[in-house]
Amino acid sequence: MIIADEAHALRRTTTKRWKLWARLSRHSHPHDDAPFVIATTATPGHTPLELPYLAPAYAQAHHEPMARWTSVKQPGTDFAAALERHGVALEKGRYGATWTTDASRRAEDLALVRGWLEDSQPPAMLHRAAPWGPVPISGMPVALTPAERDAYEAEWGEFCREMDIARRGRNTAKGRAALLRFRQKAGLIRVDSTVAWIAQQVEAERQVACSVEFVGTAAEPITERLRDAGLEIATIYGQDRFDDEAERLKFQTGEAKVCVFTTVASISLHVGETLEGGRQASTEPRVGVFHQARFSGIAGRQVTGRTHRDHQVSPWHIAYAQDTVEEQVSKVMVERIAAASDTVGGDTAGLTGVAELLGADWLPATSLTEGSG
Repeated sequence: MIIADEAHALRRTTTKRWKLWARLSRHSHPHDDAPFVIATTATPGHTPLELPYLAPAYAQAHHEPMARWTSVKQPGTDFAAALERHGVALEKGRYGATWTTDASRRAEDLALVRGWLEDSQPPAMLHRAAPWGPVPISGMPVALTPAERDAYEAEWGEFCREMDIARRGRNTAKGRAALLRFRQKAGLIRVDSTVAWIAQQVEAERQVACSVEFVGTAAEPITERLRDAGLEIATIYGQDRFDDEAERLKFQTGEAKVCVFTTVASISLHVGETLEGGRQASTEPRVGVFHQARFSGIAGRQVTGRTHRDHQVSPWHIAYAQDTVEEQVSKVMVERIAAASDTVGGDTAGLTGVAELLGADWLPATSLTEGSG
């Protein structure tokens, strides 16, 4: 038996992780010769195309060999073809198959792929919505000072120029680098406002989880300025110089009222957690802030689950510069993260909208959700 927790990490079939997974779970073997696999996740995927880890179960449900659902030479291509063969509405995109944009057809597709496993006897899929309800999530506009506004407009103009040059040359690497630099610099401009908001929350006797994507232009300056203000900060940047568990416990015991982190999963920051030795985490209410909007709905929902878990309701806010493209991007992502279902949601449309707003719709979708360390 194999239990694959956080199974959504297996949604991309071009990675080394996928190749190892395919070998461990014996995709090339007949069903009767393969391990019994249990896949668990709170965020299965954005679209049916992101569920290749369920291919063995789908193949069995349709009484087909795995060879009709996977390809050793071109992983993922046979999976898309199999979905389409069994009625999922796919369209040809710039970088391969994409899910239909028709909302009613999407709903039908979701019911279809769920039914393949839920309607089998015995059921091969189980789902339980969190009884404490969905995470409250909203936008948090930041009014830039005149100097900050000038800096932002200058960065936006430079980004547009760089992106236009990259687009005309079809230079994906240059376009991706321009997108990354703009997100870093735009976040750096708003550091002071995030620091001020966090300090207010601590004064109101709340503990704050601050999610960032970038270290040098977000995590470090936010941490430094909060410490300059006299606050104890727990830091989980995923870097060797930190003991992540020791830092997490500083926050959970209340020694640190703020945790600044880049990770999206596998840590608990919620109220009342049972700790080693029978201790309990502090009881101050938790509130979260995204210093930058997450472009991936999966990443966003994973982050909110660090505090909104185990029957503890924790509101989250997405900070953005008012009257800028960040505001438009954040509104799209607030809607998508808040509306994402506990099965497979329609986040791809939101991702496409974000790309269009940033003039990055010519880049591969992974440019928006990867490589932002």
